[in-house]
Amino acid sequence: MAITTKSKVSAQAINESPSQIKSAPTQINDASLKELQEGTTGCLFTIQRFGLKRSLNNQDMDTVSGVLGAERPSISAQKSLLNKKNAYLKALVHSLGALRNYWILSTVPFPEDGVRLLRRADIPVFDKRMNELKAEFERAAHAISEHYEEIKMDARQRLGNLYHEEDYPVTLDGCYQVSWSFAEIRVPDYLRKLSPEIFAREQERIIGQFADAVRLTEEAFIAEFKTVLANLTRALTDGDEGKKILRTATVEKMETFFNRFEALNCTGNKTLSDLIKSGRSIMHGIAPDDLRKHEALRADVRKQLEVVQQKLEQDIILPRRNIGMASPAPAPENPDAKT
Repeated sequence: MAITTKSKVSAQAINESPSQIKSAPTQINDASLKELQEGTTGCLFTIQRFGLKRSLNNQDMDTVSGVLGAERPSISAQKSLLNKKNAYLKALVHSLGALRNYWILSTVPFPEDGVRLLRRADIPVFDKRMNELKAEFERAAHAISEHYEEIKMDARQRLGNLYHEEDYPVTLDGCYQVSWSFAEIRVPDYLRKLSPEIFAREQERIIGQFADAVRLTEEAFIAEFKTVLANLTRALTDGDEGKKILRTATVEKMETFFNRFEALNCTGNKTLSDLIKSGRSIMHGIAPDDLRKHEALRADVRKQLEVVQQKLEQDIILPRRNIGMASPAPAPENPDAKT
């Protein structure tokens, strides 16, 4: 086994399932592949939490089907055990999201469920920051546990006859936990003597996984670059009714992407690297206020970024699949509001 520990975070949840690349395969440099193998470690992030949803039991489903006049096997239903609008639960979800996002921001994909690759040199900084975020998470978990009876009282009012005490644990203490671990992704040494044939086969499999990791990372960088480019050029394009609002976050996301690409790039894709360098050069030294105040600069930056967009579309074919890279891909923004 490459990694004996399994994360409870599914590959689907973090959008990092392996896939076939629809563009021409990247020629992976052997030196880059070796550097990725020797310079990274598997990083697993585990979440344990009390689920917010629960399927209706048979008795409740019989009641629902009777009221609606629907055949029992043809319907299914769930109920929300906890109110997502509850302030304590929202704080908990926020702190959990901060932990998960930092894990993703610091790593690159790997084609094994719940595993991502972290640079070994980054382990101390990563571990320190994760512990800081974990402390915030534990404070939020303690707060929700202290107000558990209030939360259950709200559930009784919301759910009515669908409320069942047995759906809830006696206490929430220990129901919300997070952990992370590091594991070398390599063939166990004992296999070399025990069975050279199996050792060679496993070695080849792991090399293939790292090659896939390079490709997954490339795909995700391409997807994210396309998104941040589209969001910024759209915000810089005036509509029929006037100038659109340029949010500071739209510009900052571009800079964040450039920094992450520089830190985590392992693709060996020169075309992509050159296009990202061009984008960074265009935005160098330009603040959001500069783009808001100076029409000529705004138009010039937009035109230059559109050229990069065109080259990205022409030179690199992007698969239509969403792969989580160093962060969840930024959602397309709606900058249609006017100043």
